[in-house]
Amino acid sequence: MSTRDQLVEQLKDKEYRDAFVASQIDIGIPYQIRALRGQMSQGELAARAGMKQPRVSAIERPGYSSLNLSTLKRIAAAFDVALLVRFVPFSELVEWAETFSPDTFSVPEFGKDEGLFKGSALQGYVSVSKGQGQKVPSHIASALGATAVRGASAIGQMRERVTLGLPLGHVYKSARSLSLRA
Repeated sequence: MSTRDQLVEQLKDKEYRDAFVASQIDIGIPYQIRALRGQMSQGELAARAGMKQPRVSAIERPGYSSLNLSTLKRIAAAFDVALLVRFVPFSELVEWAETFSPDTFSVPEFGKDEGLFKGSALQGYVSVSKGQGQKVPSHIASALGATAVRGASAIGQMRERVTLGLPLGHVYKSARSLSLRA
């Protein structure tokens, strides 16, 4: 009997299924965070996520059970990656559990996500010249009265990229609004 078959057999027990799901969260998430952090120090991740280093240390410890969605969203923002929380069939969870390896796990940050930039959905994005390189849609930049300068992008095919020149401004984004500050 294969390892997968043994696991499927064990999953027939409801208590085992519940414990398996909990273990994939309580153990899998800390390993993902540690893998994404790579050479970055815990202190640097803590600063980016707006928390203290001992909290990052605790979060990276498998079995730490005080993770909540707010904390995970802060960590995702610190890595500049998306966070996906969804319900899945057990077949998908078993596949993830069998194939996940912290040694090979990686998620590209937004600016390095080549899969995202292959389509045309983000052709209209602009990068802010001052600040942290945040992206804003070109229609918002136009609404703000910004002047666009065209240049070439090395991501995917050579295509035009619009760079927003805001010498005195920063773009601040929130879930509800986007505004400029001098």
